[in-house]
Amino acid sequence: MEALALLVEDLNHTNKVQRKRNLIKIKETLEKLDDDNLEELWSHHQRELFKTLEDESERCREIGGEILILVLSRTSSNLDPGANVLIPRIKISITVDPFEPSEEVRLILVQILTQLSQKRFEGQIRPFLDDLMKILQQLLLDAFPQIKIQASQVIQDLSNALNADFHLNAGSALLPNLIKNLNHQQQKVRIATIKAIGCVCQHGSSEDFKQAAPQLAQRLFDPIPGVRMAVGEVSGSLAVNWNFRHVNAPLLLPLLITGLEDEYQDNRHRVRVLWEIAGEQWLREEVVRDKRIKEAVDFPSEAPRHYPANVERRPSFGCRLWISRNFYKLKEALAHDLKDWLVETRVKTAQLLYILILHMESEIVAFAENVLNLFTTGIRDIESPVQDYICRSAKLFGYFVPPRHWLSLVSARIQEDPNVHDLRVLSCILSGSDPVLLEGHLEDLGLFLQEDNICLKMDVRSTDLHQKAMLDVSNSLISVCQHKSSNIQSQLFKILFCVHSLAQDEALKASGKEFLVHLASLFGHDSLQTLIKLEMGPLLKQFRSNCSNWGSTSYELTMFTHLLAEAQSNSGYYTEDILAIFKTTLKDDNLPEMKSRILLCLAKQMKNCQETLNSQKQFQNYSKTVITTLVLPHLEWHAGQKAQAVRLGAISVLWSIFVSKVVDHTRLEPILSSILLHMNKLVEDNSDQIRSLVLKAFYELLDIFGRQFPEDNLLKTLSIIDERLNDVSDEVRLIALEVLQKGSESFQETQSQKLLEYLSHLIPKLLIHMDDDNAKIRGASLDSLKLLCRRFSVPVKSVVAEKSAQHKHQMEVTTLLEHLSSLSMNNDV
Repeated sequence: MEALALLVEDLNHTNKVQRKRNLIKIKETLEKLDDDNLEELWSHHQRELFKTLEDESERCREIGGEILILVLSRTSSNLDPGANVLIPRIKISITVDPFEPSEEVRLILVQILTQLSQKRFEGQIRPFLDDLMKILQQLLLDAFPQIKIQASQVIQDLSNALNADFHLNAGSALLPNLIKNLNHQQQKVRIATIKAIGCVCQHGSSEDFKQAAPQLAQRLFDPIPGVRMAVGEVSGSLAVNWNFRHVNAPLLLPLLITGLEDEYQDNRHRVRVLWEIAGEQWLREEVVRDKRIKEAVDFPSEAPRHYPANVERRPSFGCRLWISRNFYKLKEALAHDLKDWLVETRVKTAQLLYILILHMESEIVAFAENVLNLFTTGIRDIESPVQDYICRSAKLFGYFVPPRHWLSLVSARIQEDPNVHDLRVLSCILSGSDPVLLEGHLEDLGLFLQEDNICLKMDVRSTDLHQKAMLDVSNSLISVCQHKSSNIQSQLFKILFCVHSLAQDEALKASGKEFLVHLASLFGHDSLQTLIKLEMGPLLKQFRSNCSNWGSTSYELTMFTHLLAEAQSNSGYYTEDILAIFKTTLKDDNLPEMKSRILLCLAKQMKNCQETLNSQKQFQNYSKTVITTLVLPHLEWHAGQKAQAVRLGAISVLWSIFVSKVVDHTRLEPILSSILLHMNKLVEDNSDQIRSLVLKAFYELLDIFGRQFPEDNLLKTLSIIDERLNDVSDEVRLIALEVLQKGSESFQETQSQKLLEYLSHLIPKLLIHMDDDNAKIRGASLDSLKLLCRRFSVPVKSVVAEKSAQHKHQMEVTTLLEHLSSLSMNNDV
């Protein structure tokens, strides 16, 4: 001890190297002393040791500080630590210019304060509370991160040691600087700062917490799980121990319960434990004050029969009740934060909404309209995490709120402004609804969903967005109610058929049809065609009642055309309704675009008429009306491309009728003159496509009549057609030759003078075209002449003998002559 005392006395040596050696020896000696001798040395030489903190040598100050830490850590609380000297010295080093330049020394000074604040010396340090506040203020702004962390630890220790005395000044003095450190780049600084803020608020006022709460909420977005957990631990401690926790619950509870949806599983578990402890603590206090709560605790209600299966654990009664008592204070903040410009804020708000609804359960009924407004805001967010949590929240809403409370609100919103967003919300609510309760409202749901302004509406950005939403709504409804949804079979059929008809995306279109097939199976039908047969009639009646208002871009028209395409043989059961719709939509005052689209749809039906409109053998009764009323008026020539498109559609219908052979010649004969009158005019139409189709229609018409075709009409028509042999289109010329061949087969057995006159006009023409540069034309002309040779070999032979020498292409001439010779030989035999 005497040697140690000499070393202490020699600390004033002028040589700093010697002072450093003495300090090192003192430290080594002190480490070996027992506690009693250490305290004795401290009582006699503390002032000399304090002076080392003012040594001009940085290393000496550092070692001197380490000695003080060693002594303070091992001395008893009964010993005077010399705080009356030590704290003012530290204050000078930290707060008075020139400040202590060494980071290491400043860190040691903070560690000395840590030793002083370990509760053992609270009586000695309490008088220096103002000095401590100024020291800590400066240390919190220190550039060295470890000093910030140590200073935050000192705040926690002082808070525990001095309690209310510390907190009287801590809020205004320390909170501003602590809040600055919440954004520090090092996670350890942020965690220590959060814990220090919690200690400041623990015995502080509501104003302190209100100042810190928004900044703590920002740390819930921190990418480090430990930082987020620190917020949960601090808010959990305040929720249990803070005197002002009840009045500040709207700010405090979100800080805690948001962690229940933390992305890190361990955080979620720890926050759940803290939250349940806080909820039980609150419940114990409320039971004493409120008899109704005591009765609810003594006679607990049964758990909900219809409860979300994916919720791991139902919140305790205290947690649920505490949230219910404060939700009305939170709803305005939720509405505001869901519109915040920061994505992170909107995501956390959507998470919080989900958690709150989970706790509110059936109590959320009282705020149904407010919650639906929140859903509408959140579902429109461009960020998918926000949308996902809104969808989860809406599904919970469906679990806890009976349909009678939300159906009128939701349907009114959608009917007023049908949009994808509200439909998505409805789909999610339906997916969580109780099937038993929902069953009684199926008809109301079906009626408003199948309205044209809802199920036939398109999204302005994309057709498929709206149809996808309608498909999701139907899927949710069917998934929940299963076969009980057969009560609204017609409405569901219309909705799903809308999706299948109007969707642009092939995958979505296919999904619509898959759901229709599933619907048919679910409701006990043997196939989709059976379901279509049942529902086609009512749907056609709806179309018939409003088809006079359709335009070329009407969604009803698109759906009608798709219905006919899918109906197949079922169309034959509703021939009258279908043709009535065609008649109305082809009225004179409709635009050409509308007429051309309708006529093309009718043409498709007529081409397969035997399997569609005539599947029940009833079309014959309507055939005359279809041709004379729907087709022939639209064969009239009018200028313009749109009028041309109408003529093309009309001749397509006529050709399709003839191709399908759905009408025999006895039905056509009374109107044949009218048909030919219109068709003959189109032979010279300026459209190659129309000329081709009208010639094809002639071919089929000749095939239907055979030799029953009236001669006068036949010869007049063929004389018009043979003019097409000079057409600018080779395709038209070839078809004209085919028609002439078919016409020659239609000549009657008796050779009238008119027929012979016509042949004298036709055969030379055919012979001329047998010398055409186009080999196909030459071949077709040859075939026509060979066909005529069978009955009219003499006139053919005479013309060939006269004209053949002038031909460039003699091969066809030779073939024809050989054919004539063979016919002569056969006749001679």
